[in-house]
Amino acid sequence: MYCRDDPYNFEIPKEKVEVALPPEHAMELQKLTLKVMAKIEEKNLTGFRLQRQFQTLTMANALIMGRAMVTKEDVRLMKELAEVINYDFNPL
Repeated sequence: MYCRDDPYNFEIPKEKVEVALPPEHAMELQKLTLKVMAKIEEKNLTGFRLQRQFQTLTMANALIMGRAMVTKEDVRLMKELAEVINYDFNPL
């Protein structure tokens, strides 16, 4: 059964906002990247792009929450989302 999802409306800042990613949170995301890469079949990946995507998503979540600093909560959310990645690209 199809479940309709309404769009999420959020405010995009008019001015550029720099979102800080503390080194300890970047290291946690690096560990997450390595964990995800271990589950991916394709072995010729370096992980750099995946690491950057996790960092960007984490910083975007902080921004959506009205913060200019990544917190443990943002990293926890990325870890939670990584658990439901469709690694085998199976139809949902």
